[in-house]
Amino acid sequence: MLAVAQARERVRPVSTDTGFDLKHNSRQVTEGPSRAAARAYLKGIGYTDDDLAKPIIGVASTWI
Repeated sequence: MLAVAQARERVRPVSTDTGFDLKHNSRQVTEGPSRAAARAYLKGIGYTDDDLAKPIIGVASTWI
């Protein structure tokens, strides 16, 4: 239970000067008890707790 409380304290919104929450979409994958499996996969490929506290940004291109 202590680890959960410490993790909640560590998570803070990443925002710009305009107040926009940059991690808005990333929260759907990285936060909450129902997303524990997703976090486990991300940690398995090398993400740390600090990495998961930051926004996850993906770049895709349809130019082929």
